[in-house]
Amino acid sequence: MSTVVPFPLLRLSHIWASYDQRCVLEDINMELPTTGLLGISGPNGGGKTTLIKLILGLHKPDSGQITYYTDGRPCDRLRMGYLPQQHLSDRRFPISVLEVVLSGLLGHRRILGRYSRADRQIALDMLSDVGMADYAQVPIGQLSGGQRQRALLGRALMCQPQLLLLDEPTTYFDVQAREWLLNKMKELSRQCMVVMVSHEKQDLQALTSHIIEINHRLRTINIDL
Repeated sequence: MSTVVPFPLLRLSHIWASYDQRCVLEDINMELPTTGLLGISGPNGGGKTTLIKLILGLHKPDSGQITYYTDGRPCDRLRMGYLPQQHLSDRRFPISVLEVVLSGLLGHRRILGRYSRADRQIALDMLSDVGMADYAQVPIGQLSGGQRQRALLGRALMCQPQLLLLDEPTTYFDVQAREWLLNKMKELSRQCMVVMVSHEKQDLQALTSHIIEINHRLRTINIDL
C-alpha cells in the first residue's frame, strides 16, 4: 500500500532490504510530504530501524529506489537530523554537551578548522531550546538518560533539517518530559517533516493520527495528507 502526496520530500519505491542475510523489508512504497508528522510502529525485528537507516543512506536496499526532492525536483540529498536509539552504556566519548550539539553540523556543510563563534552561539541557543542551557560544558557521559536525549535532539536540529528522524525518542523520559517532547515535535512539524518510531502507541496517537505499522511489510497506513 502506498500514499501519494502532491509535492513529496521523499519517495520510496518497491524497497526490499535485508540485514544479516535476512529479509527485513518487503516491497515498501510510500511518500512523505515536506512538512507534517508520521508515526511508525511495529514489533521488534519488523524493520522500523532498518527503514530509518535506508532513508538516511546508512543502509542500502537490495532493490528499489529512494528519491529525495527539493521544491518538487529530485535532488542528491536532504538535510536530515537523526536521533538514534540510545543506550546508557554509550558513554565512549569524553566530550562536552556543547561539542555533541555542534557535531550536528558535520556532514551537512564544509567546516574548516574550528567551529565559528556563530556556530557556537547557534548551538547554545539550541541547548536553551531543548532545556539544556546549563549543561553546555558538562561531559555528555555524566548526563542522565533523559538529559542525553534532549542534548541529542539539539544535535539533530543543528542542521535545520528538512527531515527529522527519531528512533524511540521517549526512552528515559518521564511523563512530563514526554509531554514536552511531543509538543516540541508538533511545533517542529510546521517547519519540516518529522518521522517518529516508537513502541509506545499512546505516544504516537498523542502526536499524530498519521501512523503506519511495519512488520516486514507496510501492513496498515493511516495518513490523511
